Amino acid sequence: MTLPLRFLALTALALASTTTFAQAPLFRAYLSISGNDNNPCTLASPCRLLAKAITVVQDGGEVWILDSGNYNTQEVGIDKGVTVMSMPGVQGSLVAASSFNNTVTVVTPNPVTFRNVTFLPLPGTTATGGVIKSGTGRMTFQDCNLSAFGTYGISIGSGGDLTLIRTVMRDMPTGINVQGGATLGVHESTFVGFSNAAIVQTVGGANTTRVVATRSTFRLVNRAIDAQADFSGSKTIVHVVDSQLEASTIPAPSSFGVGAVATNGGVVEVVVSGSYISRFGRGIFVSGASPSRAQISSSHITGNQAGLAADQATTTILSAGNNLIRGNTTDINIVGTITTGSQ
Repeated sequence: MTLPLRFLALTALALASTTTFAQAPLFRAYLSISGNDNNPCTLASPCRLLAKAITVVQDGGEVWILDSGNYNTQEVGIDKGVTVMSMPGVQGSLVAASSFNNTVTVVTPNPVTFRNVTFLPLPGTTATGGVIKSGTGRMTFQDCNLSAFGTYGISIGSGGDLTLIRTVMRDMPTGINVQGGATLGVHESTFVGFSNAAIVQTVGGANTTRVVATRSTFRLVNRAIDAQADFSGSKTIVHVVDSQLEASTIPAPSSFGVGAVATNGGVVEVVVSGSYISRFGRGIFVSGASPSRAQISSSHITGNQAGLAADQATTTILSAGNNLIRGNTTDINIVGTITTGSQ
């Protein structure tokens, strides 16, 4: 028997209504200062807050910020791979209140990228941290700004991979906290005003940690790069290439441009090339039993209390003949082995 046409039409309408509410994940979600989180986050009907956009975008998708403004009212959790970007000429920001532990927490092993995004506390507040990522996976900041957090700007967990490209970090105790076993790459980035250190690598067990900084600037910092390997089987590798590292005009004796300390069977390896290091208590400081060592080439180390420093008899420093190590209170203050060319 043929069903009445009216019944068929009502059935089709009901199915259409059901699919309307089950929105498929978007490859690209949109945010606007005039958006509404009841919207579907499309270009025609953008959402207002990043937290809502994360719920509708697909893993590996993108969130586009269309207008300048703040796009969070609480800590934002990211549990999928995503790229969050402000459009050219737009300043999209994520802000933190004093009640926040972090502005953004990333818990996915899939790649997360921030592009042209500003991270900062609300005026008059001292939120603890900017962005924290736990576990494995890659996180990238490109053309971003992070400033004025109470503890650190970025923290990357053991096994994680962090990249900064043309990013500015300033005015906080610690810029980046790199946990043991993580990898950090910094390129054409700027660090200004750190009372503790721009980059700190902390304890992490029997694993290898890598910190590489190229064509970057560190200014008004107590310690530019502070690396440790204090566990049997742990190794920390620090490479600084074509970079400028400067402390305040009156260096503290404990400050240094690049410092690497190995204890309890750990090993540190430092390579500095084509860089300028000035105004620290110690320009380059290495401490650790063999095979811990530092290699310096094509670099200008001046205006420090000690240019090159090492405090263990088994530490080795290799200084190429194309370095200029002059104008320090003590150019070389080493307990250990130094192999040098003409300086």
